Formats: sequence, structure tokens, C-alpha cells
Amino acid sequence: MTETIITALLTSLGAGLTALFMRKKHNAEVEQLHTQIEISKTDVRSHELENVDKGMEILMNQVVEPLKKEIDEVRKELIRLRKAISKINNCPHSIACPVRDELQRAEGTGSQQPA
Repeated sequence: MTETIITALLTSLGAGLTALFMRKKHNAEVEQLHTQIEISKTDVRSHELENVDKGMEILMNQVVEPLKKEIDEVRKELIRLRKAISKINNCPHSIACPVRDELQRAEGTGSQQPA
């Protein structure tokens, strides 16, 4: 009977210690998985930022830069047009100038005429 009690106690103690070690092992594995998840999140954020940077670079190269060039060209053309318009009154044909008449008509109505 004593042997049975000792065997039962040792078995219970062994099972308890095994459960304790298994729980520690399980907790360590869970902690390791949490760490891996955090590393993965960091990697994902890093890749997202890289994608945003690439997208911004594409936007700058394919949209913004061509628009800047086009705006500069329009500015140059506008300067040329203003210079030409400022010289209309000095032109010997200014009395019957269709360009001057069209510009005055557009200014007078407050709307632009289609080209």
C-alpha cells in the first residue's frame, strides 16, 4: 500500500513537473511567434514605405515633370503673345486688324471665344 502511494505521488509529481516544463516550453514558443509577428509587421511596413516611395517617384517622373515642362512652355508662349499684343497699336494695319478686333470682343464680353 505504501508503494502504491509512493508510486502515485511520484507519478503525480512527474506529471506536474512535465506539465510545468511543457507550459514553459509552450510560453517560450508563443513568445517566439509574437516576436516573429512583430518582425513581419515591421517588414510589411518597410515594404509599404518602399512602394509609396516608388509610386511617388513614378508620379514625379511621369506626371509632375512633364507638366512642369508644359507649364514652362505655356509661360514662354504667353510672354510672346503679350509682347505681340503690346505692339498691335504700332502696326500700320491696326485699324483693320482682325486679331485686335477679336481680342477686344473677347475682353468686352468677359468670355473667351473658341479657337
